[in-house]
Amino acid sequence: MSGRLLACLTLAATVALGPACGEPEPADDPRSARWTEARASALGYLRSTRTELGLDVVVALQIVGELAEDRAALDIADARRAELSEEDVLELGRLFDLPKPVLPPASISAADAPAAVPSPGAPPPEGAPDVADCLVEALTCEASSPCTELGMAEGQWGYVLTHQAVWLLFLRWAGCDTSVDLDDRRVALAAALAAEMTFDPVMTDLAAERLAMLGHMGFAASIEDEWIDLVLDAQEPNGCWRLGPGLECHPHVTGVALWALAVSLGPG
Repeated sequence: MSGRLLACLTLAATVALGPACGEPEPADDPRSARWTEARASALGYLRSTRTELGLDVVVALQIVGELAEDRAALDIADARRAELSEEDVLELGRLFDLPKPVLPPASISAADAPAAVPSPGAPPPEGAPDVADCLVEALTCEASSPCTELGMAEGQWGYVLTHQAVWLLFLRWAGCDTSVDLDDRRVALAAALAAEMTFDPVMTDLAAERLAMLGHMGFAASIEDEWIDLVLDAQEPNGCWRLGPGLECHPHVTGVALWALAVSLGPG
């Protein structure tokens, strides 16, 4: 019997082993380590910045705190929540107390890919209602015909597309009983988000929104490693993310970038 095997057997008799003797130790995931560092840096920025944080950032912090099991994110969300305007709290304050679970895992197939070429700068359909009004409606389960038509409109891109995904999540989180097949709809939205990210792989607030929506709708497995690296690489030394190349740092994109990483990488 070799000395190494004897040592393994002796150790196994006295302690609980992790990997079996002779098996390699599992390699640390470099993205998880980067995510832990990026999160701490970004939370420092969001804790100290004097730029006003909107309700979207506070909700993103809540989600990050839950998904990443990070008490600091939840504490910052609580502190910043007290600074929100009465109008924001009146319209969307219900979000704070709603459970915001990630939807069950799902996948995108080649058959789901949109036929049209993505156009991230495309405007909303002519005569469409204000998307902010539609999000308020979704939280109250009203789902008016104009907002339902906007939420279900095919061939949408850019901010309209990401807000269609937010609308769907709000309906699910609020537990609304609608005539809309939300499971079928989330696949179509996810396919469009992934196609647009492939077409436009530049780190902007829009890219962060795409990835956060992809992951939270249950399609984290469709988020490419390169897209995660794109987000991590774009973080500034002070912890913030910029709205786009050459643009200013902002709490919105910082909060949504954290959301995208949390739904992709979990606690880290």
